[in-house]
Amino acid sequence: MSDASLPDDLSQWPTDPYELFGIGRSSGIRDLRRAYAALIRKFKPEHYPQHFRRIRDAYETLEWQSRWRERGISFEASGIGDEITEAASEPPQSGSSDDQIQNPTPRHFEIREPQQTQKPRSDDDIDRVWRRAIKDGNDWQAVYRQHVQVAERAATDEVLFCRLYWLLTVAPHVDAQRKPVDWLATGLSRIPSTPRLLTLYFQELNRRPAEVLQERSRALLTQPRPIWELAELARQRWRALRVLGRLEEVAVDLRLLSGAYLSAREEWVQLLITAVEVLVWSAGEAVAFQLGECLREIEQMTDVHLGLGGLLDRQELLLVIAGEYREYKDWLHPDFPNGLFELLPELWLNSDAAQLRLVEILESWVDHPETALDSLEYLNSVCHVTLMYLSDLFTALAPRHVNDANGARRRSIENLINTHEWTLYRSCRDQLCQYCLHTGIWLDDILEVMFTDSRYADLAAGPAANYLRNDLPLKCLLAGHRAFWR
Repeated sequence: MSDASLPDDLSQWPTDPYELFGIGRSSGIRDLRRAYAALIRKFKPEHYPQHFRRIRDAYETLEWQSRWRERGISFEASGIGDEITEAASEPPQSGSSDDQIQNPTPRHFEIREPQQTQKPRSDDDIDRVWRRAIKDGNDWQAVYRQHVQVAERAATDEVLFCRLYWLLTVAPHVDAQRKPVDWLATGLSRIPSTPRLLTLYFQELNRRPAEVLQERSRALLTQPRPIWELAELARQRWRALRVLGRLEEVAVDLRLLSGAYLSAREEWVQLLITAVEVLVWSAGEAVAFQLGECLREIEQMTDVHLGLGGLLDRQELLLVIAGEYREYKDWLHPDFPNGLFELLPELWLNSDAAQLRLVEILESWVDHPETALDSLEYLNSVCHVTLMYLSDLFTALAPRHVNDANGARRRSIENLINTHEWTLYRSCRDQLCQYCLHTGIWLDDILEVMFTDSRYADLAAGPAANYLRNDLPLKCLLAGHRAFWR
């Protein structure tokens, strides 16, 4: 399936990664990368974050298989057939650690040991050591030592560094001098394109952001890597720097990256927009200066604006929301409404911490909808654009599933319309809120009946319909309520 034929609805995408990329099962790494580039041009991470993750997962799966094929290991020659087992880069299921990562990178397959007629190569030896250790729960100290010996010979095998990372993660006692991230950094410094190591490295930055202060982290930006890898590496670094309160370092990163983007002007503007998304929430003088520099450079590069219309529109929205945030955060922080305003930067950046905190906030809305509605009413009066953004966000998190085959939903709405005194909308608003909360009916559903049924023509033309259409606080509350239950 080509990128042109993939629908926006993620649920309709094929589960087979080959079908997703529209390539054959014998395609090489170059075909895979071309297909990947075509897909991410359409489904950019800024606009389609979940689609992008799906594409990345599929790419890593096929890149793994393509790399093994190009190393000369064929399924037919090794007698593997179609059988697939655990990935060699999966963490060994032995030992324990408080820092052990849950839900590791996607599982792939492990090459079964072929029938050898000649002396195996050294990397085949280390593969057998690894597989035997996973199967039998071998001495991790010895396994780790053997892998270190291979790594110290300037090895450039991504799998080797994945194994060292997982060994040290689940059995930290095997090496008191190193941390798991040390092996990721070493592998990244040796190998020019390493999606699997990058994925693990980004997880480490999220869990231990202080890693970005290491010189080795910044040095990764100066290596010859694909543009998309550099952009993602910069984005993850900047988010970690934001957590540490070191956003002044973004300017240094941009100077280092500028040379790699000399012939990629559109991608450079996208990178600047990414920097703006991180910088714009801070009121510090140095950060504000860098933000202004980024915005001026984006504005000057008019030759690429046409192809970035959506991103630039989103940036304009961001500037308004962040302006409201900086102006009112001291007034509304941290309790208004229930910490939601404080969470705005993390919601925009789609951080894991924001998702967990949001569940807690929406739970309080479910328990006390009247209090939440009063808070949202005030927010609407001082930060209208911010409330619009939150309402749209919650609506996207709780998509509508309308099933009214027997007409019960419509009859319920008609009964509501007929029994309410709409000339006094504000007086019946609380009853309207409770009705929507208990029935799962949206305000737009009520408006649809008002405007499509001739019996309610006078009502649709009156002020009640206008009040209902513009009741943004109530819409936000109802969308948040559904987002929680989803």
